[in-house]
Amino acid sequence: MSSIGRLFDCESSSIYPLLARTVGIRPPARVRSRRALTLCDREEISRGLRAKVSLRSIAHALNRSVSTISREVRRNGGAKQYRAAPSDAAA
Repeated sequence: MSSIGRLFDCESSSIYPLLARTVGIRPPARVRSRRALTLCDREEISRGLRAKVSLRSIAHALNRSVSTISREVRRNGGAKQYRAAPSDAAA
């Protein structure tokens, strides 16, 4: 990328999106942080919400902050609409 950027007097970060759209460069594989919620964590959240368990209790069971659980639930449709698999795919 940097050699192409030098040819056109552009930053390599400007070249990558253009090539990705036109030539079909495969994006790098996603690597999630070890601290990110896992699919298993999200399934526990979903089960807890279905059983009407408090966010505090769910957070305690997962050894997570209540705010982490609250943000996750709010970001993905709220307590009534939260589903683990779509939430994990969107993360």
